Amino acid sequence: MAHIHGKGGDVAIDGGASTTGALNWSITYTGDTVETTDYADAGTKTFIAGQTGWTATFTVNKDGVPPHAMNASVIFDFEEIQDDASTTWTGTCIINGITVNTPIDGVVTYDFSAQGTGTLTVASG
Repeated sequence: MAHIHGKGGDVAIDGGASTTGALNWSITYTGDTVETTDYADAGTKTFIAGQTGWTATFTVNKDGVPPHAMNASVIFDFEEIQDDASTTWTGTCIINGITVNTPIDGVVTYDFSAQGTGTLTVASG
């Protein structure tokens, strides 16, 4: 299996321009399981699939004002790009956290957290 270097990543907003200064992103995609164990299962737990959901975080270097506002609902494309291969994770999310980082020996950055709302689509190309 080929490895992909993260330097080709990108964060795009509302199907358009890249987020200026984006340098890191991550998505946590989860699925609930609901226990269905009953007496007939003879002591072995059983489950069924439940709802899915996702959250995202991303970091940008400060370049003017924060590029997104608290509680803004936006469509994001989180992209993994390497040469002729790419994977794009697309979904609508609500910005629910902004952290400002101001290190004495580095660049000021903003960390954003977002709650996915609706389907997270994964496309490879």
